[in-house]
Amino acid sequence: MKKLSLFIMLLSLIAGCNKEISDFQETAMEETIKIPEATIFSEGTDISKFIGTERMTYDKNPVVLKSGGAVIRFGVWYPYISNNGVPPVSVLANEGIQVEFITGDINDAVLANLDVLFLGRAGMIGNWPTGAGIITNIESLIQWINQGGSIISESESVIFDSDHFRNINWSSKLSRIAGVWSTNPYGSDWPTGNEIVYITNPNHPVTEGLGSSFQFFGYTSGEVGAFIDIQRNPTAEMVAQLGGMPVIAANYGNGHSVYFPIACGWNFIWSQNPEYTKLFINAIKWFGPKTLQVEIDIQPGENPNYFKNDGNGVLPVAIFGNEKFDVTQVDASTIFLEGMSVNQVGSKKLYQVHINDLNMDGFKDLIVQIDDIAGTFTKESETAMLKGKLLNGINFEGTDKIIIL
Repeated sequence: MKKLSLFIMLLSLIAGCNKEISDFQETAMEETIKIPEATIFSEGTDISKFIGTERMTYDKNPVVLKSGGAVIRFGVWYPYISNNGVPPVSVLANEGIQVEFITGDINDAVLANLDVLFLGRAGMIGNWPTGAGIITNIESLIQWINQGGSIISESESVIFDSDHFRNINWSSKLSRIAGVWSTNPYGSDWPTGNEIVYITNPNHPVTEGLGSSFQFFGYTSGEVGAFIDIQRNPTAEMVAQLGGMPVIAANYGNGHSVYFPIACGWNFIWSQNPEYTKLFINAIKWFGPKTLQVEIDIQPGENPNYFKNDGNGVLPVAIFGNEKFDVTQVDASTIFLEGMSVNQVGSKKLYQVHINDLNMDGFKDLIVQIDDIAGTFTKESETAMLKGKLLNGINFEGTDKIIIL
């Protein structure tokens, strides 16, 4: 039950409700370019069987998406060989997946435009192409996953690559999200292929529609020492197995991870392996666009929520934070209550919002003042939905009951 004390507290807050959460600026993604082709193998790898193999290159021409619903924004950061570490762009587009090849850094601006991020070996290693980008803040990336972003990784990219080649612990930190480790922490990436892929959990979204097993045709490179590590992530689950190597699905907060032990790099891999392509696409679709459900309270301190929708003044709304939802990361410019935005005040057009632990649960809450627009509701309106985005692009929404006078 709402407490009268909350209402009294709110009155003391409204007067100072002019903190600006963010200066919203639309950051354009870097222009993508064709990544030079190269090979990256662990020491001792026999590459003779790969010599002369034809490679497919990335076509920069735009692809028209055929999805009638929400598009999944899929970022690809330096796959193992050329851009063939992921299925062809046209195949993904047909599934409603919009691909962005990232040629620079992984930072907050990039993550804000993505639902799913592919972390390839070449990005983690950093020597292909010369001057490859960096993960500017690994803790920000982990927080992005925690709040609903998701990652797909390959081979040694989340085991030892960055730790060994860059002397930066991105890989080992992300192994705790992927729930994977190797019998050889220095990497055992060897040529592998022509294996049977066994589906170990046919009921998981990643393995949907794939039966009990299928043949993987052709040779590529894989982390033969990889194994599932539930001590790193207790939610990790082996959903498939290829030549003894696990495909691992895991949860992390509101986000997900799928680890693929092999690094696909040659053009025939995808064209000759439709089932493996489906496995990869299922992994992307398992993530999909995320919308976090949050608790809101229209007119905090009042129950029921009576108000006149006559266009006069503002309507206070509390957005409650919790262990998985940090209100300090809310982009105030994206908040709308049934189309009504946050009020702006002063010459600098500051958003009229305030942060406080309104319900005294130990987590910060956000109180926003919504511009009342006459006619938004009718006498029959019973609920109102608030929508917004975090600074990293993750959507959130919440509803509350209302009574229009």
